[in-house]
Amino acid sequence: MSKRRIRPINIAGLNGRVLQLESANSAKQIVLIYGVHSSIERMYSTAEFLSDYGRVTLPDLPGIGGMDSFYKIGRKASLDNYADYLYTFLLSAKLTKSITIMAMSFGFIVVTRMLQRHPDAQVWVKDLISFVGFGRAADFADDYKAKKMLPLCRLLSTRSGGWAVKKIVFNPLSLQLMFRIFGLFNPKYQHAMATRPAESRKMEQDLWSRNDARTRFAIYVIFFTFDLTRFRPPINLTVYDMTTKTDQYFDPARVRLSLSQLYVKSISYEANMALHAPSIIGDKADVSRIFSAEVKSLLAR
Repeated sequence: MSKRRIRPINIAGLNGRVLQLESANSAKQIVLIYGVHSSIERMYSTAEFLSDYGRVTLPDLPGIGGMDSFYKIGRKASLDNYADYLYTFLLSAKLTKSITIMAMSFGFIVVTRMLQRHPDAQVWVKDLISFVGFGRAADFADDYKAKKMLPLCRLLSTRSGGWAVKKIVFNPLSLQLMFRIFGLFNPKYQHAMATRPAESRKMEQDLWSRNDARTRFAIYVIFFTFDLTRFRPPINLTVYDMTTKTDQYFDPARVRLSLSQLYVKSISYEANMALHAPSIIGDKADVSRIFSAEVKSLLAR
C-alpha cells in the first residue's frame, strides 16, 4: 500500500499543499496535475491508482484546491502565470529528470504552456499523458455557446464580481439550491448524484466553496479565448491523449487536431468514461477501469 503524505508548500508567497504517495517503484516519478474544479481530495483516488506505477506528486494550483490565489500577491490568474508557477514548483521539488506527467483538462493547458515558455523543461519529461486535455477555445463542441458566456465570466473575474459570487452564490444554502437545479438538466450532476448522493453533494460543496471564485471565472475566460496552437515550433515530445467520445464539453476530433499541432507526435486512446471527468467520489478501482490497457502499459514501462 502506498504511503500518503500531504505537506504545506509556499511558492512565490502563495500557500498551498502537495500530496506525495510513495510507491514500490520508487525510481519512477509521476506528476499529476488536476483541473479547475478540483482538489487533492478529489484527485486522491487517481493519485492512488498511479502510485501502483511510481511515486506520485500532486501539487495544488493557485486559487484551486484551497491554495492562495495569484490575486493575493497582486498578480492575475493568467495562463502564463500558471505555467511559470508549475515550472518553479518542479524545480523546487527537484522533479527535473525522466518524469511522467499526467495532466487533466485545465492542468494539461498549464503543462503545455509551461513547456512552450520554458523549453528547457521539455527534457525533464519522459512521458506526457493528456487526461481529457485540450489546446484551444475552438476545441469546445459548442464554441458558440462558450463564447456567449464570455462577457459574464469577464465580469465575475473582477474583484467585485468574484466577491459577489463568493458571498451570494458560493455559500452553503445557495450551493444546495444550485445542485438541485443543475440536477434537473446537467448530465455531470445527474451522473454524480446517481450513486452515493450525500457524499457527492458534500464533495461538490467543498469544491465550489474552497476554490477561489474570482480565479474560477478568470480560468473560464482563458478557456473561451486561448489558442496554444499559435505558438511555434511544436513541443518536442509525444503526447498520449486520453479522451472520450461522450465528453459533454469538447469535440474529440478537434482536440486531436490541436494536440497534433502542439506536439511533434500525438497518440490517442479512448478512456472508459461517460463524461469529461471521473466521478468526484470514485475510488481507486473506479479510476483503474477508466484507463485502457495501452495507457497502463505506458505507465508500467
